[in-house]
Amino acid sequence: MTSLFRLRRRDLLVTLLAPMAASSVVIAQSVKPVRAVPVSTTHFRIDVPEKDWHLLPAGLNTLGSVAHKDGAAAIIIEHELLQIALTPDEVGTTFLELELATIKERETTGSGFSSRIDPSGRRRAIVEFQRRGRAGAEQVREFVVVEGKHFYRLVCVAPASQFSQYAPIFQSVCDSFTPLDSPA
Repeated sequence: MTSLFRLRRRDLLVTLLAPMAASSVVIAQSVKPVRAVPVSTTHFRIDVPEKDWHLLPAGLNTLGSVAHKDGAAAIIIEHELLQIALTPDEVGTTFLELELATIKERETTGSGFSSRIDPSGRRRAIVEFQRRGRAGAEQVREFVVVEGKHFYRLVCVAPASQFSQYAPIFQSVCDSFTPLDSPA
């Protein structure tokens, strides 16, 4: 009787887990790697998708932007020089709360704010929210990178209805971001 129970239990587990395993294979196959080319400015290096994306000129606090050819999605790279240098360990909960408060103050049409610390690789803060844009609802994901006294915001924006389509590209581009400013 116990071998029959084991068989049934195993069959039950296979029956329950098979759809999950199959769906994860489909998801893994549907996410195609993005072919990218490295692009450098005097302040940073970043991998820009080879097709349909362009690095645009900079301003004073904006070091550059990477935009999709149709203008629907973009990554804006901002820079601030801090008064004191921060270590990666100082990018924590308090840091994240201050950054979230700053964003909420600036984004008067923002809603659905969430934030987290990304522990993978270099520690960075990630803030997400939605806002009203000129063409409707926009989803925003901001990656904050701190290198000594250099504070970088990589602000990823796309229409809320299309954000999931651009999210892997945003992640790939932001993961490749390398500051070239010497930490002070």
